[in-house]
Amino acid sequence: MNVDVLVDWAQESLRLLDTPKAIRKARMNVRRVNEKLGWLRKFAPQVRRWGAMLAVIATAEHYGDRQGKRAHLGTQFGPTPGF
Repeated sequence: MNVDVLVDWAQESLRLLDTPKAIRKARMNVRRVNEKLGWLRKFAPQVRRWGAMLAVIATAEHYGDRQGKRAHLGTQFGPTPGF
Protein backbone atom coordinates (compact mmCIF):
# COMPACT_ATOMS: atom_id res chain seq x y z
CA MET A 1 0.00 0.00 0.00
CA ASN A 2 1.27 3.50 -0.79
CA VAL A 3 1.95 5.73 2.16
CA ASP A 4 0.27 8.72 0.49
CA VAL A 5 -3.06 6.90 0.52
CA LEU A 6 -2.72 6.18 4.24
CA VAL A 7 -1.67 9.74 5.06
CA ASP A 8 -4.59 11.16 3.04
CA TRP A 9 -6.98 8.85 4.90
CA ALA A 10 -5.52 9.83 8.27
CA GLN A 11 -5.72 13.55 7.46
CA GLU A 12 -9.34 13.26 6.33
CA SER A 13 -10.22 11.18 9.41
CA LEU A 14 -8.61 13.72 11.74
CA ARG A 15 -10.55 16.54 10.05
CA LEU A 16 -13.74 14.54 10.52
CA LEU A 17 -12.97 13.96 14.20
CA ASP A 18 -12.48 17.71 14.64
CA THR A 19 -15.93 18.51 13.20
CA PRO A 20 -18.69 16.68 15.10
CA LYS A 21 -21.25 18.73 13.18
CA ALA A 22 -20.09 17.10 9.93
CA ILE A 23 -20.32 13.67 11.55
CA ARG A 24 -23.92 14.33 12.59
CA LYS A 25 -24.74 15.79 9.17
CA ALA A 26 -23.51 12.53 7.60
CA ARG A 27 -25.96 10.75 9.93
CA MET A 28 -23.21 9.03 11.86
CA ASN A 29 -22.99 8.65 15.61
CA VAL A 30 -20.28 10.99 16.99
CA ARG A 31 -19.49 8.69 19.91
CA ARG A 32 -19.13 5.67 17.62
CA VAL A 33 -16.86 7.55 15.18
CA ASN A 34 -14.70 8.63 18.12
CA GLU A 35 -14.54 5.04 19.36
CA LYS A 36 -13.37 3.82 15.96
CA LEU A 37 -11.06 6.67 14.91
CA GLY A 38 -10.17 8.48 18.14
CA TRP A 39 -6.85 6.65 18.40
CA LEU A 40 -5.63 8.72 15.42
CA ARG A 41 -5.50 11.86 17.56
CA LYS A 42 -2.35 10.75 19.34
CA PHE A 43 -0.66 10.39 15.93
CA ALA A 44 -1.75 13.80 14.59
CA PRO A 45 1.78 15.32 14.78
CA GLN A 46 3.23 12.39 12.83
CA VAL A 47 0.44 12.56 10.25
CA ARG A 48 1.15 16.28 9.77
CA ARG A 49 4.86 15.55 9.39
CA TRP A 50 4.25 12.81 6.82
CA GLY A 51 1.85 15.10 4.97
CA ALA A 52 4.51 17.81 4.80
CA MET A 53 7.12 15.34 3.55
CA LEU A 54 4.76 14.08 0.86
CA ALA A 55 4.08 17.66 -0.21
CA VAL A 56 7.83 18.23 -0.64
CA ILE A 57 8.12 15.03 -2.67
CA ALA A 58 5.17 16.04 -4.86
CA THR A 59 6.76 19.45 -5.46
CA ALA A 60 10.07 17.86 -6.42
CA GLU A 61 8.31 15.43 -8.76
CA HIS A 62 6.38 18.30 -10.33
CA TYR A 63 9.58 20.29 -10.78
CA GLY A 64 11.31 17.29 -12.34
CA ASP A 65 8.38 16.69 -14.67
CA ARG A 66 8.31 20.33 -15.78
CA GLN A 67 12.05 20.94 -16.05
CA GLY A 68 13.10 17.53 -17.28
CA LYS A 69 16.33 15.81 -16.46
CA ARG A 70 19.23 18.18 -16.90
CA ALA A 71 22.87 17.87 -16.02
CA HIS A 72 22.83 21.16 -14.09
CA LEU A 73 19.81 20.22 -11.96
CA GLY A 74 21.99 19.43 -8.97
CA THR A 75 23.63 22.85 -9.07
CA GLN A 76 20.24 24.53 -8.63
CA PHE A 77 19.79 22.84 -5.26
CA GLY A 78 23.42 22.93 -4.13
CA PRO A 79 25.79 20.07 -3.40
CA THR A 80 24.41 16.81 -2.03
CA PRO A 81 26.15 15.96 1.24
CA GLY A 82 27.76 12.54 1.41
CA PHE A 83 28.05 12.01 -2.33
